[in-house]
Amino acid sequence: MMFRRLLLYLCIPLISAVFISNKGNCPKICKCGYDKQNPKHNFISTCNGKLHTIKMNFIPKFPPKTVEVIFINNHLPNVSRKTFNNLTHLKLKNLDLQGNSISVIQNDSFASFIFLEKLDLSRNNITEKDAMDCFKNLRKGIHQLRLNHLLWHPVEGLFDGLNNSNVTRIELSHSYLTPFEGRWFSGLPQLKSLDISWNSIKDSDFNLTGLPNIIQDINLAGNWFNIIPDFCQFGLNNIANLRMCDTKLYTINHLRNCSSCLQNLKKLYLSGLSIRIIPTNIFSNLKSLTELTMKQMSTQFKKIHKYAFNSSSLQSLTFWRADGFLFTSKSAKQEMFHPDSLFGYSKNIKELDLSNNKIDLISNKIRLMFKPLKKLRKLWMESISLSYMPKYFLPLFPLLTFISFENNKIHPWNYGHSVFNGVRNLKIVNLRSNKIGMIYDTSFPLALLNNLTSINLLFNRFSCTCDLQWFRNWMKHTRVNISGNNTYKCDTGKLKVVDYNPDFIECHILSISLSIGFGVAFILIVTITGYICRWRFRFQLYKLRSLRKQYKELVNKEDFVYSAYVVYCYEDFTWVKRSLIQEIEEKQGYKLCIPHRDFELGKVFADNIVEHMHLSETVILVLSNNFAKNEWCLFQLAVAKNKLNKLGKLSIFLVLLEEIEFKNMNSALYHLLKMSSYAAWDSDDNAQKLFWDQIRDHLS
Repeated sequence: MMFRRLLLYLCIPLISAVFISNKGNCPKICKCGYDKQNPKHNFISTCNGKLHTIKMNFIPKFPPKTVEVIFINNHLPNVSRKTFNNLTHLKLKNLDLQGNSISVIQNDSFASFIFLEKLDLSRNNITEKDAMDCFKNLRKGIHQLRLNHLLWHPVEGLFDGLNNSNVTRIELSHSYLTPFEGRWFSGLPQLKSLDISWNSIKDSDFNLTGLPNIIQDINLAGNWFNIIPDFCQFGLNNIANLRMCDTKLYTINHLRNCSSCLQNLKKLYLSGLSIRIIPTNIFSNLKSLTELTMKQMSTQFKKIHKYAFNSSSLQSLTFWRADGFLFTSKSAKQEMFHPDSLFGYSKNIKELDLSNNKIDLISNKIRLMFKPLKKLRKLWMESISLSYMPKYFLPLFPLLTFISFENNKIHPWNYGHSVFNGVRNLKIVNLRSNKIGMIYDTSFPLALLNNLTSINLLFNRFSCTCDLQWFRNWMKHTRVNISGNNTYKCDTGKLKVVDYNPDFIECHILSISLSIGFGVAFILIVTITGYICRWRFRFQLYKLRSLRKQYKELVNKEDFVYSAYVVYCYEDFTWVKRSLIQEIEEKQGYKLCIPHRDFELGKVFADNIVEHMHLSETVILVLSNNFAKNEWCLFQLAVAKNKLNKLGKLSIFLVLLEEIEFKNMNSALYHLLKMSSYAAWDSDDNAQKLFWDQIRDHLS
C-alpha cells in the first residue's frame, strides 16, 4: 500500500507537468507565445510532431488566452467532437491540423468552435464525403479553408454546407479536381481567393461558370493549361492576382484576348514557363499591373522583343532564365533583346530583380540600358558572375535604398566614389558570399557608410593584415547593423576579424627592424643583413628621394603624361611590344609608359621609375613566372603599392600572362592576386576580346 501511494505521488505531478498542467501553462512538448507580427492579440500554441520522437495522439490543454492552435504532424486517425474537449474553453479563431493522419472525421467535430475563422485540414486522409458532412456544421463566420494535398476528386455539392457563409478563401491544391466546375462555389458569395494549383486541369476541363464574380485572387499554377483562360467568357472582371506558373503555356499572346477583363490585375506570376519570346507591348494594356514575376524561365526562352516590358503602371519586375539570360553586347547585336528600349517605357519600376542572369556591366551600352529607371529603390543582381563592383552604375539610381550583389565573385575595391557617387539614400547593402578579402577606407564614401542601417558581408574570407585594421575598428564603433559580424573569419586559421588586433610592432615591422639593425655593428649590417635586405634598402632610398624632391600631386586627369605605367620583365618584352602596345596604344589611342622606350638615358634607374610612375594615371603589372623572379620587377611593385597606400589614388591592374608556379609565389604577389581582379591572357579569340575590354574599361 505504501509503495502504491508513493508511486501515485510521483507520477501525478509528472503527468500534469508534461501534458495538461492544471495551472494553465503550456505543455512542455509544445510551444506557446504571442505572434511576433501581432503580439498584442494573437497568442499561439504549437505542437509539432516532427520536433519529437513520439507523436501525440490527443490534444492537450493550452493557456486560456490561446486564440490559435497549431497541432500538426501528430497522430489523430479518428476525429470527433470529443477530440477537442480540451479546446472548448478557448475563443479559438485559427485551428491547424495538417499532417495528423486523419482518416475518419465526424460531422459535428467542429460544432463547438463558435469563433473559428480559419481551418487547415491539409495533408490528411479525409474523404470527400466526410468533409462534405463536416462542412455542414461549420459556423457561418468561417473565413478560410485550407484543403491541400488531400488527393480529392470532383464531388457535386462538396461545399453546399457552406452556402451563404463568410468564406473568402479556399485552397484545394495538389488533388485531382478535373474536370473543374466553377458552380461548386456558387453558394459562396464572399469568395475572393481560390487556389486550385497542381490539379492536372486541362483547357478543355476548365469551366469557371458560376464562380462568384467578386473573385480577386486565382492560383492556377502547375496545371496543364496551354493557353491563358478567357476570363471575359465567365464574367470575371475583378481579378487582381493571377498565378499561371509551371503550366504548359507555350505563348503568352493570349493575354491580349482577355486584357479587357484584367483591368484590375495588379500581380501577375508567369514563372517556370516554356515560352520562347516576350512579345512587344504584351503587358501595356494591363493598366493596373504593378508586379510582374517571370522566374526560372525555360532554356527554350530566346528573345525579348522591343518594348516587351512597356507598362506605365509596373513597379516591380523579376526576370531570369533557368540558365541565365545573356544581357551582353553580343546578344544585343544578335537582337536577343534591345537595350535602348528594354526599360524605356517602364520608368515607374521601383523594384528590379535580374538575379541568375549574365549581365555585362563593363559595357557602357548595357549600363545605359538601366538609365530610364530613375525611380528604382531596390535592386537584386545575385549570382550574375560579377567579379568587381561596377563603376558609374549605381549612380543611375539616385533613390536607391537597397542593393543585393549576393553570391557573386566580387573582389576588393578602393574606388568607392566611382561606385556610390550620388547614391545618398542607400540603407541596406547585401554583399554576402563574394570574394571580398579587404574593406578599405576608400571602398565606401564614409558619409554613405555611416548612413547605412544594415550591411551583410557574411561568407567573405578576409585577409587579416594591417590593411584590415581600419575596417576592424569601424566594425567595433559603428551603429550600422553588420549581419553576423561575430562570424567573419580571416582567410588563415580560425581567427575572427573582430578579434584581430595587430600591435604596433606587427604593423611596423620593417621600420623597427631597420632601427634595430642600425644599432648593430656596421660591418655586420653591410655584409650580412645589408645583402639580404638590399632591395628593401633600395625601396627606402626611393621613399627618401621622393620626399626630398616633393613631387606635386597631379589632381586633374589632363595633367598625367601617361595613361598607364607598364611593369614587365625583359623576357616578356616581346609580348608587350607586339600585343599590348599594338592594341592599347596604336588601336585604342592610350599612351603607355614603356621603360625600355621612355626612360631617360643616363639617369639612375630607380629615379626613372619614381618619376615616370608619378606621371602615370595607373599601373599595369604584366605577371609571369619571370616577373616573380625578377628583383627589379618586385621593386617596381613595391613602389606602386607604396603610392597606392600613401595617396589612395593610384590604381593597380593585373595582367596574368601565365599561371605563376607555387615556387615563384611570394606573399606580396599572393595578396595582390587574392584581393584584385585581373585579366588573364589566352590564345582564344573570344577570350582575347574580353581581355582587351577589361583593360580598356580599367583605363577609362
